[in-house]
Amino acid sequence: MKKLLITTGGGLGNRLLGLASAMVLSRRHGIELQVYWPVGEPGNTGTSEGFHCEFDQLYIPPCEFVTQLECNKMLARQHRHYSLKSQLEGICPVADDGVTYFYTHGAIKGTATPAELQHELLTIRPGSQLRNRLLAAKVLMDDRHYDGMMVRCHGHPKARRWNSLVKFQQLLRHDHHGSFYLSCDDHDTSVRLAGSRHRTVMLPRPWKRNSCDELMTVAADLMMLIDSDTLYATPFSALTEFLRVMRGSRPVVYPE
Repeated sequence: MKKLLITTGGGLGNRLLGLASAMVLSRRHGIELQVYWPVGEPGNTGTSEGFHCEFDQLYIPPCEFVTQLECNKMLARQHRHYSLKSQLEGICPVADDGVTYFYTHGAIKGTATPAELQHELLTIRPGSQLRNRLLAAKVLMDDRHYDGMMVRCHGHPKARRWNSLVKFQQLLRHDHHGSFYLSCDDHDTSVRLAGSRHRTVMLPRPWKRNSCDELMTVAADLMMLIDSDTLYATPFSALTEFLRVMRGSRPVVYPE
């Protein structure tokens, strides 16, 4: 029996994009999709800081998720394995039989258009805890008279070289005078932006980075950012790429 098996690596944005592209492949070829979603410490999860949240703690699973043991058992049998290098080169045909396996770190190259990725991502529904976190964000927005602008500032090392803090401070100083929604996973940057003269709507993040509570807030932020009137973001983040896919024709703007 033909199967498609993937291991999702990286942070939340990369994992969701990898899952969506595998869902496209599964639907296109009419084959069963199984997903291993690593949770645990650095070195085992595709991210340097670990990833401590199961998929079903955030979303309702759209396909079958398997354990590491089940994944290893399937890979011990006949399978075709594609490295990240072969994925980047676009050499990824699905095997005629057995298991086709991908380790994903973002969308699998050449497998899907942005519209196809968006279609699959829209089928992934939030779980009850995530819906509650989303409701809390909407209550904050109402209390603080949010007026349509959102900022997604990523804490990636490239953000420092790109001078994201300075660019967002200039943006807010010159182009905005109301209350804006801030999503930022870098504590120092978020404190400085939130402490500006502008009214800020921001879900609290007192939790350890990549803990389930912190990832729940990131997931809620993503759902808010998708529907915002205006979205400014950093250009090099997988979460920004996720938002570009989900927003379709509505632009994601990079501060000058």
